[in-house]
Amino acid sequence: VALPLEVFKTADGKGWGLRCPERIWCGAFVCEYSGEVLTCDEEDTAALTSDHYIMALDHFLDAEAPLCLDARMVGAVSRFINHSRDAANLLLQPVFTPSSQAGTVAFYAVALFASRDIAPFEELLFDYSEQYTHKYAFSH
Repeated sequence: VALPLEVFKTADGKGWGLRCPERIWCGAFVCEYSGEVLTCDEEDTAALTSDHYIMALDHFLDAEAPLCLDARMVGAVSRFINHSRDAANLLLQPVFTPSSQAGTVAFYAVALFASRDIAPFEELLFDYSEQYTHKYAFSH
């Protein structure tokens, strides 16, 4: 992550959030949402036992079984980005690499870009929408 991103406690009761003390210009790369690839069956089991930071990959991939990206153990600060349908300031772009340091056969990430200019210390938000989430996704 090239930007000095900060995890902070939100004042509105959402819990933890993510912000940057510097201005972020529209179109700039902010960070990536990365994690271990799981089948959705594995995701359901993991979701019942712990905090989870899971993104559905179904609409990105043409896979036989629905897949999810679990940032719980292999994630970055981006897992603290909260949802907003109306005030979202980030857009998502999927990325695939054939191997990873995490030891998985395939490693998926979702790059997050600024959808507009973002003021210093403004909370970073994206629309979790149903295409990216499953039943237990993004609770933290």
